Amino acid sequence: MKHFAKNKWVVILVGVLLGANCSCGKTPEGYKEVYSAPTKPERLARFEKLPMQDQVNVYVYAVSHREPPDTTLVQAFVDQRSEAVPAIVMRIELDDNERTKVLLLEALESASLAGVKIGEESVTINRLRSVSERIKDKDLQSRAQKSLQTIGRLAESSR
Repeated sequence: MKHFAKNKWVVILVGVLLGANCSCGKTPEGYKEVYSAPTKPERLARFEKLPMQDQVNVYVYAVSHREPPDTTLVQAFVDQRSEAVPAIVMRIELDDNERTKVLLLEALESASLAGVKIGEESVTINRLRSVSERIKDKDLQSRAQKSLQTIGRLAESSR
């Protein structure tokens, strides 16, 4: 009986640890609905109907888990810039995952290249720069800084 109780706790501990790690790869709300659309325009239309936070979650999942990564959803962020940019910036600041931060910075870079003014306020650029400086992984930090340079350059040229 003692042996069973000991194994039970091992099984529970392993379950808790696996459960904690599985939430990262959990399919976000709305993902299946968006990707069940047969065409890209229909996919984009379904994506744009999601609440903004769900859009950010679906985007991160799509660029992290699809091969090739699906960055076409950035168009929705371009179309919904006034709501999208603050939501993405907030997610970048709050998310613990460095890769997610970089993927979202790259989404802002793409949106910026498409004409979205992200860095109109230097405060936004400074907030993003502060986040990128705290990224520990050197490759990810380099990608983040590249995206910020592009965003900053485009902001400067539009003034």
